[in-house]
Amino acid sequence: MFKKAIKTVLGFAATATLGLALVACGGNNDSDTTPTTTAPTNESGSAGGTVIVAGSTTVAPVAQALADAFMAAHSGYTVEVQSMGTGAGMTAAIEGVADIGLASRNLNADELVTLDYQTFAIDGIVVITHESNPVSNLTYEQIRNIFLGNITNWSEVGGNNASIIVISRESGSGARGSFEYLANVVDDVMYDLIGQGSNGVLTSVEANANAIGYVTYGLVAGRRVSAVSVDGTPFSGAAAANGSYPFAIGFHMAFQQSGVNAATQTFLDWAMSSAGQAVVAAEEYVPAVSN
Repeated sequence: MFKKAIKTVLGFAATATLGLALVACGGNNDSDTTPTTTAPTNESGSAGGTVIVAGSTTVAPVAQALADAFMAAHSGYTVEVQSMGTGAGMTAAIEGVADIGLASRNLNADELVTLDYQTFAIDGIVVITHESNPVSNLTYEQIRNIFLGNITNWSEVGGNNASIIVISRESGSGARGSFEYLANVVDDVMYDLIGQGSNGVLTSVEANANAIGYVTYGLVAGRRVSAVSVDGTPFSGAAAANGSYPFAIGFHMAFQQSGVNAATQTFLDWAMSSAGQAVVAAEEYVPAVSN
C-alpha cells in the first residue's frame, strides 16, 4: 500500500503523451478560485448545516470516509454522500440539487461554465485480472489492443490459451471516460460485459478466470483480483507523481462558481486540510496536498 503524498495539486489533466499534470485548484477563472461563501453561521455563532455530496461511484467511498470523519469532529453538521455516477453528480451540482459533485474524470467544457473544482485525492486506474491469471504485467500497447479487440487470447500476452473476456464500466462512468481517454481507445473499444459500478466490474472479474477489467487502485484491496503492472510499473504515489504510470487520475469535488453556503465551504476546506488529507491516506489513496 502507498501513503506518499504528491506535492502541489489542485486539478488533474492528462496530456497527449499520457503524463499526469497536477495543480492546486481547478476551474476556468483567472483569479482566486476559492468558492464564495453565501450563507451565515447559525445563531449560536458556530457553523453548522447540511451538505449534499453526489456523484462518482468510484469516488464515493473515500468521500464517505471524509464525511464521517468531518461529522465526528464537527457537531451540528450533516454530510450526505450519494453515489450515482460522475455525469449525474455534475448535473446535480449544476442544477443545485447537490452542493458538491464528485468526479473521477476531468470536468468537461460545458460543466466548467458553471462549476469550479478542487482535487482532493489522487488514484490510479488499474487493469485487473482474476487472481489466478498468471499474467502480471502488460505493456501499454497490449492493454490498448486488448480493449480494441485486436488481442483476443491470453496466450498472445504470455498467458493461458483462453479467450479474453473484456469487462467495462457503464456508459457515463467517470472511470470509464478516464480509462478510455488515457488508453486512447475512445469510441473504438470492444467490451464483452458491462459492470454496473466499480463493484460490478470487480465482481465480474472475480467470477471469471479469463476476464480483464479496470477499477481504481483504492478499491482492489481485499478482492480476488490482481492489478497488473503497466510496462513493468505498478501503480504507486511515486509513479503517479513522476508520470511513469500512464493511468493516474484525480478525484475532484466540484461546486458552483457563483458561491457555496457556509457549511459546504467548511467541508471543502476541511477536506484539503491536514486532517482531511490524513483520511485520504488512511483510505489508501494518495493525498492531493502535502500538509
